[in-house]
Amino acid sequence: MNTGAIRNKLKQVPFAPFEIVVSSSDRYRVDHPDNVLLTKEAAVIGYGKPQKAGTLPEDFIILSYLHIACIEPTSPRTAKN
Repeated sequence: MNTGAIRNKLKQVPFAPFEIVVSSSDRYRVDHPDNVLLTKEAAVIGYGKPQKAGTLPEDFIILSYLHIACIEPTSPRTAKN
């Protein structure tokens, strides 16, 4: 996976939540474009259920682009994270 595909999803207007699926089949739901930081080698994804709207994610994970298998549209709260 490259940054272009993720960047395009983050800049989509209106923003549509999506899931990043990694090679282990884990899924990370992206509910807001501010929850993703793209670097040269990896994506930093903030995840977890916020206590209330407008709060920061509970945790984060650093995902190497080599392990990102695909990006999928979300269905209502199917992601584990």
